[in-house]
Amino acid sequence: MKHGYINIEGQFTEDKDGYITIYDNPSDKDDYVIGADVAEGLTINQQSVGEATGDYSSAHVLSRKGFKVVATWHGRIDPDAFAVELIGLSRFYRGAIIGPERNNHGLVVCQKLKDTAYPAVYKRQKLDKIAKTTISEMGWLTNMKTRPLMIDELQQAIREESIDIPDKETIMECMAFQRDEAGRMAAPPGMHDDRVISLAIATQMRKLTIPINYDLIAKYAPNSAKRVFEEAIRKQKYGR
Repeated sequence: MKHGYINIEGQFTEDKDGYITIYDNPSDKDDYVIGADVAEGLTINQQSVGEATGDYSSAHVLSRKGFKVVATWHGRIDPDAFAVELIGLSRFYRGAIIGPERNNHGLVVCQKLKDTAYPAVYKRQKLDKIAKTTISEMGWLTNMKTRPLMIDELQQAIREESIDIPDKETIMECMAFQRDEAGRMAAPPGMHDDRVISLAIATQMRKLTIPINYDLIAKYAPNSAKRVFEEAIRKQKYGR
């Protein structure tokens, strides 16, 4: 286990105070997904005096084959900066599909990912009832239908011991997670559940997505995704 920071290119720097905890390094025999829960970030006053309060942003990296948490990201950060961290994690873990929650401040993360044209991001299919066409929306939408589903499926994986969670902080949040008076599963008052949510989203990414061609990610540069995909299609069609 090691702690550290990562840049947008996926270069990891070890530092005991880093937001990232790595349990397993990436393997070319496995593929990975990322689930991310996005918090509001820091206010200007908090940043200026070096204080950090409020909710945490959280991300879990899951291996597809081993169904193991291989890395976590946890800290307080502005949403647009969190998007950069997620791209770095994705590149480090061989083009892991990023599943950012698109609720509330998650829209800022989705917009940043869209602006960078990074290709390894989850997009859900949504029916446009007016135009009667299917459109793609970036990110995972947590609502009254999807929240119980993702929590139930995470609980099942934990109960059946099919998921490997070496992170003790995540385990503690899962153990504290409970049903409130309104019947909604959430953290008890005064506690956080961001790790539970990001892990639940990661399990959905593992179920709903397929691996992306790592060669495309390795060649990726900002705003060049369209060119990379066109090149791959041309080679497939014409062999050159």
